[in-house]
Amino acid sequence: MRVRVPVHNPGMSDQNTDGNSPPKTLLLVDGSSYLYRAFHAMPDLRAVPGDPASAATGAIRGMVNMMERLRKDVRADYAACIFDARGPTFRDAIYPEYKQNRSPMPDDLRAQITTGKLKPNAKLPTEGELSDKFEASRNTVREAIRRLTDEGLLESRPGQGTFVATKVDPFVTVLTADPKTGFGGGETAAYASKVREEHRVPTSSVPRVEVVTASDAVASLLSIPPETQVVSRSQNRYIDDIPWSAQTSFYLMDFITKGATKLLMALDIEEGSVRYLDSEIGVRQTGYRDWLTGRLATEEEQAFFGIGHNAAVFVDSRVAFDQNNTPMRLTVTIFPVDRNQLIVNVGPNVPMLADNDNAGRKK
Repeated sequence: MRVRVPVHNPGMSDQNTDGNSPPKTLLLVDGSSYLYRAFHAMPDLRAVPGDPASAATGAIRGMVNMMERLRKDVRADYAACIFDARGPTFRDAIYPEYKQNRSPMPDDLRAQITTGKLKPNAKLPTEGELSDKFEASRNTVREAIRRLTDEGLLESRPGQGTFVATKVDPFVTVLTADPKTGFGGGETAAYASKVREEHRVPTSSVPRVEVVTASDAVASLLSIPPETQVVSRSQNRYIDDIPWSAQTSFYLMDFITKGATKLLMALDIEEGSVRYLDSEIGVRQTGYRDWLTGRLATEEEQAFFGIGHNAAVFVDSRVAFDQNNTPMRLTVTIFPVDRNQLIVNVGPNVPMLADNDNAGRKK
């Protein structure tokens, strides 16, 4: 808001005031509105780039940019930025019914989704239509949509709008090795077999194969010198055509020179890489270690899995060891938490997970 006001200089006497002094311009900025707009417009920027645990800086950076642009576009003698006070304000004292007739938008919209009034894949009205319906500001509408998206109830489709999310039935992965086969849950063959047992359809993308320089993290887990070249094989995995996980495996280049050339082919290894390496070059997997961490999804993962910018993922870094207890493979799997559950069994006599137990955990 820009206001033009006459300014009285206390140093001047009334006799010298002719009333013709040019009015001064006072610029008032709705700081709360600007901060909301910046929050929703900016990506998930962090104080330490790429570190989701560091302080978020996107909203502050966006607001500073907007204020600098405003200062250039609007000439003003004075400026003030005003923010809403926490809790009740003078408005509540003047008018006790202030906002009382407005619907609690997130709760009301959430109820429409959970009760089935809004069906899965239904397109949400525009921000303007929701603003009119709930007698709420655009910022309130955006905040409600963001919150419900983070809860997995809504999903944004670029170029199409916001839709009610399709509820997914979580898939349970037992990370412990099968005592009969020695294969761990999450391995391609074991994963596909388990999915089919639940009468669901597993599919995977064509492997993307690259020869890359190992990052410090990869080199450390494989116990190889930094900047050593390794073979990288990446695949996206789906259940019932829904993106479920993303997996990348790193293999030593030494395996290629010994004859395991299938690792360089952009094709599925039908017998699985574990059996292939054993039969082809005598490298036998005898165990593995899973290192589980959690973090916020990257922008690329958000786009692939169709999850919100505050959504979390499990990261399973599995290091496989050969008969000499030497690291032979690193497999990193990204599991979105909204559609995956992970189990670790300890001890030789742990019973199989019964179907009714499985269903109970999914609720």
